[in-house]
Amino acid sequence: MPLSPVIRGERMPAVPIMVRDFSPRGIQILYPEPMTSGQQFVVELKGSQSTVSLLCTAIHSRSMTNGLHSV
Repeated sequence: MPLSPVIRGERMPAVPIMVRDFSPRGIQILYPEPMTSGQQFVVELKGSQSTVSLLCTAIHSRSMTNGLHSV
């Protein structure tokens, strides 16, 4: 799934991420860098006929033993 960080209101180029959990209340992703609380990002959900872009806000980020960060 592509993720585009939003920095100073601008959407940056997308990078591929892995999704661990997705629910109506949030999304848990694995990202190669830590994210600060409040950092915004856009994820793109691709369906069979359309793509939906969701603006998300990081609540917390923690380092994992594999070098990725759980956001």
